[in-house]
Amino acid sequence: MRKMGVGRSFGLATVAGVLLLGLVASVAGAAEGERVLEPRLSLIGGCIAETLDPEEDPGCPDKKPPSTFSRPQATITDDYGNIYVSSYGKAENGSEGRIDVVCSDGTFVSELKTPGPTSMAVDGDGNLYVASYTLDKALLFAPDAPYSPEDCEIAYGSSPPAEAFEGVRIFTGIAINRDNDHLFANHGGSGVVEYGSAEE
Repeated sequence: MRKMGVGRSFGLATVAGVLLLGLVASVAGAAEGERVLEPRLSLIGGCIAETLDPEEDPGCPDKKPPSTFSRPQATITDDYGNIYVSSYGKAENGSEGRIDVVCSDGTFVSELKTPGPTSMAVDGDGNLYVASYTLDKALLFAPDAPYSPEDCEIAYGSSPPAEAFEGVRIFTGIAINRDNDHLFANHGGSGVVEYGSAEE
C-alpha cells in the first residue's frame, strides 16, 4: 500500500467535494422541474429553431419531414439505429397520423401516413407494427423494396397493411422479442399478450 502525503490527500478530498457539490446541484435543479435538453440530439421534425431547441434537425433544409411532429406518441429504433417517430396529428380523430423514419444521423428518409398511430415496433426483417387507436387494431406494414436499413433505405406503404390484432386502446404498448420476432402487446388491465411473428 502506498502512502499519500497530507497535501495530496487534501487535494483529492477537495476535488471529490467539488464533484459531489456539482452532482447535488444538478439533481436539485432537475428536482425543481428544470428541463435538460441536448439540442444536437433532439428532433422536432423540421427546420424551425425553437427557444428550447435552437438547432435545426439534421438534413435541413433539403432532407426533412414534410412538417414538424404533431402530438408525437412513440419513438423506436431498429437494429441499425434508424429512428421511427409516430405522430397522432392535430386532428382529434387521428386522421392526420403518420410515421416518420429518420436515419441514425437524424436525416429524414421516409414517411408513412396511417390514422391514429400510437405505439410501434419493428422486427429484424423491417416489418413495422403500428397500433392504431383510430382503427382499433394493430397494423403490419411490410417494408418496400429495396429495403436496406444499414444504408438507411427504408420506406413503407406501397402495399396495404395486414391486421396484426384487434382491440387497441390509447395506452396499448407493443414490442418485438428479438429472439423470435414475436409481437407482444400490453393492453393494460388484460395484461401482456404474445402473438406470432410476421412469418407465422
